[in-house]
Amino acid sequence: MAYAPYLRAAPDMNPVPRVQITFRTMPTAAATATVSRTAAGRTYRVRGGIKITATGGFSLLDYECPFGVTATYSAVVYDTAGNQIAVTDTASTVLYVTGTCIHQPLDPTRKVMSRYLALKGTADTLSREFVGDIVRPQGRSVPVWIGSGRGGLTGVNLPFVTMTAADEAALASIFGDYADTQIPIMCVRTSLPLGLPAPFFGVIRKPVRQGWNQHTGLSTVLWDLTADETAPPAEALLVVILTYKDIENSYRSYSGIEHMYNTYLEAESDDPIAGTA
Repeated sequence: MAYAPYLRAAPDMNPVPRVQITFRTMPTAAATATVSRTAAGRTYRVRGGIKITATGGFSLLDYECPFGVTATYSAVVYDTAGNQIAVTDTASTVLYVTGTCIHQPLDPTRKVMSRYLALKGTADTLSREFVGDIVRPQGRSVPVWIGSGRGGLTGVNLPFVTMTAADEAALASIFGDYADTQIPIMCVRTSLPLGLPAPFFGVIRKPVRQGWNQHTGLSTVLWDLTADETAPPAEALLVVILTYKDIENSYRSYSGIEHMYNTYLEAESDDPIAGTA
């Protein structure tokens, strides 16, 4: 297939379950490309894959691929003048993960994974309001509806439990601290049939931590989280996970690096060594 991507689903937590997308070849005139994913009836641009440098091929990671459903990827390719010159063929994969993963979309190292069943009340009520007003124009006895369509989900209950101090700190890191300002948006992916969009992006205006058994010396914490659905934030932004220092740290010399990789594309696609520096 013409320029179809090579896909590798990675269910581990390094830093979160993800799909590696590699376009090994590109049209000769390719300068940039925008990558999209279609899954569960919705299409998203892949974070970090918007007008990405595409000359000779490229690779990126999708940290927002939903769990347990077919995800189909393709790219629109542009030349140096910004003109569309090609649309690649598609490729599909399934990211098989059991549990629920929550992470900060702009920085997937801020994350927590639950292998437990969801708490009672999780996404128990899902509501999407029609936004508009009923207006009665002058001279008419029956009013008319003037609206802008249906909005996203509001007031979604997402209670969560952390069982260890490390998981508590990990979940707290998603929202930041006094000297660590973060956005209030979570990306939620789950293998449970909760009825949520896959993936689900929600604004948590007021995360509430409820201590449970700390008075006994244990570390269970309940989190009362209520979310309003939002679009993915700043899709072009993503904290760099794989760095050149990771590559240097994994090999004793530059000759070792050159021996391991035939091309720069192979090096930047070596996802398993991310974070080793």
